[in-house]
Amino acid sequence: MFSAKFLSTVSFRRFCRSAAQSSNAISAASSGLMFYAAAVVLALTFGNNATANQADPAPSVSQIPFGAAKSTQPLSKIEREWLNARAAFERRDIAALETAKERFGQRSDFVLAPYVRYWWISAQLAQSAQFARTLESDIIRFSTENGDAPFADQLRRDYLRALGKLVSWSQFGQFQAAYTGDDSEVACQRLRYRFQLGGTDRSGAIADARNLLLTAKPAAEPCYDLFDKLVAAQNISEEDLWRRARSLFDAGQLADARRTTGLIPNIRAGFEASTASANLDPRHFLSKSALRPEDRALVELTLFAITRLARTNPEAAAYWVDKNTARLPRSAQSHAWAQIGMHAAMQLQPEALTWFANARAADNLYVLNDQQAGWLVRAALRGSSTDPAQWSNVRRTIQEMSDVERRDPTWRYWLARAMATSTNATDLTTARVLRETLSRENHFYAVMAAEELGLALKPNFQTVKSADDAIARLRERAAVKRSFALYRLADLKPEVKDLRGDAFREWVVAMRNADDETLLAGAEIARQQGLPDRAINTAERTKTMHDFSQRYPLPHRETLQTNAATFGLDEAWIYGLIRQESRFMTEARSSVGAIGLMQLMPTTAKWAARQVGVKDYSVNRVADVGVNLSLGSFYLKHVLDDLGHPVLATAAYNAGPNRARRWRATVPLEGAIYAESIPFSETRDYVKKVILNKWYYGHRIHGKSASLSELMGVVPAKPGATTAGTDRTAPAISNPSNPPNPQLAAVTR
Repeated sequence: MFSAKFLSTVSFRRFCRSAAQSSNAISAASSGLMFYAAAVVLALTFGNNATANQADPAPSVSQIPFGAAKSTQPLSKIEREWLNARAAFERRDIAALETAKERFGQRSDFVLAPYVRYWWISAQLAQSAQFARTLESDIIRFSTENGDAPFADQLRRDYLRALGKLVSWSQFGQFQAAYTGDDSEVACQRLRYRFQLGGTDRSGAIADARNLLLTAKPAAEPCYDLFDKLVAAQNISEEDLWRRARSLFDAGQLADARRTTGLIPNIRAGFEASTASANLDPRHFLSKSALRPEDRALVELTLFAITRLARTNPEAAAYWVDKNTARLPRSAQSHAWAQIGMHAAMQLQPEALTWFANARAADNLYVLNDQQAGWLVRAALRGSSTDPAQWSNVRRTIQEMSDVERRDPTWRYWLARAMATSTNATDLTTARVLRETLSRENHFYAVMAAEELGLALKPNFQTVKSADDAIARLRERAAVKRSFALYRLADLKPEVKDLRGDAFREWVVAMRNADDETLLAGAEIARQQGLPDRAINTAERTKTMHDFSQRYPLPHRETLQTNAATFGLDEAWIYGLIRQESRFMTEARSSVGAIGLMQLMPTTAKWAARQVGVKDYSVNRVADVGVNLSLGSFYLKHVLDDLGHPVLATAAYNAGPNRARRWRATVPLEGAIYAESIPFSETRDYVKKVILNKWYYGHRIHGKSASLSELMGVVPAKPGATTAGTDRTAPAISNPSNPPNPQLAAVTR
């Protein structure tokens, strides 16, 4: 997804404008000015699309699989009444919901009717927890009748929250096993429930509460009530609380960090105000610090200030620590250097490796946390281009990660790469075993590992036909019916909040614990229903029976081919990008307003239309398939010409050309290392997935593809004279220090 902040310079605007105005642009292509010609062809494409939209022709064969089954019937009376009831729930209008409950209680033929009763009960629980007692029989009956429906589990959640607030442990204990969700407040109430039972239940609750506390993640209010009791009973130590607080401060979770330090007995007066000072102006806080190693509270405040400063200025943070080493305990020195190293690595500064080394030198018993270790590995990977010894650093750091983190495919792949640089036979055998294990999986690093083993990979795109009876049985599931009914309403009333969210939750329930046959049948009915995102995501969940034609479909083929040819782009690349951007949902809308197949921001689309001389542009046309593909392909060609490498252009499409340019190194980088070291987790994942998609689509479209490692290629070094911090594109519309906005939630699930 890209936005107006990624538009081009004035010179490029003039270039495109002159192209659009050139009457002989087509013939100019033969003189090497193909881009001029492309601009004019794009303008003509808009004209054709406008005519086609007015004529409203029948869809082409390539479009039929996606959307052919979508209903165009207007809202029925019962659907309008249901939407009115939903609106009453949003405003907690109990009287209106009471009327709607009676009306829909008689409509067993309407698949969405149970929602109304849920809204009626939930709205009352939201008014007062006391309704948990008066509505107990209604809640239990409704929960039983509706099984694992999402709204039934949401009601169980609301009921258990209310019972916890009322301290009604008898009712809570009888009902809590029925709730299968993962709500954090209910989880905390369960701990409180087990604690009050005594005996082995209490012992287990104490152990689980301590584990929760030490994971250093934000916790719901009821957990802090229990933590307070455990501190008083000395089941949680002061050291436990400081460890949690430090991790929360590191993560920027200030509310929970302050809540945690509030549990520490005899905490120094003004500690909370000091955290605000360290957060707002860390440089000033450090300059005025009267730090003493024995003052634990001031040590932790200092570490927090160092972390805050390192986020924007690692050099200044490193300078302060270097000058004040004696004032910090050795373990605190290590943590300070590790935090500085991590933030420097996130800013791709080569000094990060030195600062990480300082962390290990200060206290050889210090263990990096998983986040710090991940960024040390990325810094070492970038450094390995000029210093092969950094592969030993990669190996050691990954081996020191937690068991859970070390199992991530990313780190298993890079560990294999590191061990493959060894001359030791045992290491080489271990590297091969790691690659063989990875190669049996389905992801970016699985293909990379398989290629390194010399395996000739070629996906099988033969369609796996689902049995008619399996499809028929699945269509009869209540959750499937509700899901499709909700998707229909979402199409007809896109302004109604979270209809797609409800539809998605129903689909998850329908596909829960499904075997491969059911998943493929689900993918097929989703495809028939015009829900390509559900079709793709459902097909991707199979374990042994795979249908890559469902995972990598080819909708809108004719229009996409035309644009690929117009701009000289690889059709497989455009398909791969769209698959990641929108999952082929033509009506996709992101939370920040990106539109359609290629997720164009309205300002970007308007700019692109202006560059090619389109006179009748309107934002209402951006979702049109032809318009969206034309403008998106135009922009993709622009960033490719600007940056000169598909991996850089892919990163630029998501995060902007200046960022993609800035993330290069002073030496050429292996494309996979460039991608792995991208500071934004969204863009890092995006680049790997788009290029992997390109590999799959290359096989499907062309019958073959370059290897994934060849597609990643080598990213060229920064030019000798850099213009760091100067964006050659149009002014940004948001803070450039922020990562890119997430895509449409329903698309990325």
